[in-house]
Amino acid sequence: MSIAVLHINDLNLFIETDQGQTYSEVGFALLTDEGIVTGDSARSNTWLQPQNAYNQYWDQLNQTPLPIKHAHARSHADIAFAQLKQLLKAVANPEQLILSVPGHITDQQLSLMLGLLKALKIEVIGIVDSAVVACYGEPEARTIIELQLYQTVVTEIDRQNSSMEILKQQCIPDLGIMQLHNLVADQISHQLIDQYRYDPLHSSVSEQQIYDLIPSWLQELTQKTELSVQIESPQGEL
Repeated sequence: MSIAVLHINDLNLFIETDQGQTYSEVGFALLTDEGIVTGDSARSNTWLQPQNAYNQYWDQLNQTPLPIKHAHARSHADIAFAQLKQLLKAVANPEQLILSVPGHITDQQLSLMLGLLKALKIEVIGIVDSAVVACYGEPEARTIIELQLYQTVVTEIDRQNSSMEILKQQCIPDLGIMQLHNLVADQISHQLIDQYRYDPLHSSVSEQQIYDLIPSWLQELTQKTELSVQIESPQGEL
């Protein structure tokens, strides 16, 4: 009987089986006529098709009707269901599942998530706080910072021999990777407006280009203090 662990973090939804199979996706979705596309494929079209793009359905997991009617999704829960289905399919649909969830998830959201997994005919045999998973092999107390798309969860954990205890847990809303990316995009926009009278965020194509490149730019800045970047525009390369 195959078992998998599924880590719920919309910045990187990650699943791993006892057979060594792994798969991950970012919590982005795109509603199309054919169905729901999730992960990087959806992210690469988010700023091109903003009216069909969603990336807060894990943060706001509920059954509230979407603002627009769509044949394949009535609520954030339907979008989350599609991504869960994709994650499980990518690792050959394990029979049992352990959920690793961040501490901010409410009882209602967890209950809804369990209902979605039950509909996918998988048995959930355990639920654990993801901060505990993160420091499982650590011998001492730790502070775990879990960065998500739209918020951050900070957990203080005490370690006494073979036992662990969560001492304090705080959710910091409106402080996630998307807020950081938005700040970078705004900074680029302001500089290009000042220097060239061109706003790249007023074009869906250049806006998508910027958001596609921001993760790699930030990664480079972990090794450098300065970075020169180029943006395509009607005026040529800026």
